[in-house]
Amino acid sequence: MSHPAGPLPWFLQPRFAPRHGALIARATFPLHGYDELLDELVALCASHKPQRVLELQAREGNLTAQLVAAGHHVTALEADLAQQARLCERLPEITALAHIQQCMGERFHRVVHALAWHTLPEAQRMERIEQLCDELLLHKGALVFGDVSVEDEGALKALPESFFASHAREHVIVASTLKAALIERGFKVTTKQVAAGFGIFRVSTRKS
Repeated sequence: MSHPAGPLPWFLQPRFAPRHGALIARATFPLHGYDELLDELVALCASHKPQRVLELQAREGNLTAQLVAAGHHVTALEADLAQQARLCERLPEITALAHIQQCMGERFHRVVHALAWHTLPEAQRMERIEQLCDELLLHKGALVFGDVSVEDEGALKALPESFFASHAREHVIVASTLKAALIERGFKVTTKQVAAGFGIFRVSTRKS
């Protein structure tokens, strides 16, 4: 399926990348549940043979390093060029790119990222997820991401107020809502909560 050209998510635009890094830095790492989130993402990329993996918004390379250690061929997208240089110094075996357009025309077994979509408006989030799946995944590939999310509206109400000191309430993804919308568009979706306020999504390529 071909998608009309549109604006990149703001965190993938070079002029905004340092701003996003600053926002992440203010989130008081390590966030409770963040390590579990990364472990689950790596587990969902597990395979008996190396995979071609594209990681979006690689930042410091915490997830990147685990994917490399698992034996995958990793292309890391990082729009902040200073951060990208540090990433390449730490992990010289990766392919590092600054612009997602550089990936177009290539296909990957997995497209992976952590803590990226919750800052986007719902409509743009859905559009970009569809675009990534349709234009970057190999047959039977999957978009795998972890983000600030809860299973349903009841779980959102149950989050302690302290959680919203680091995360805006309107940015918390309601997994059941996103899952239903993606299934309606023909994708196979599985979700898993790994900690209070953090969940994993696996979105498989849809049938032609």
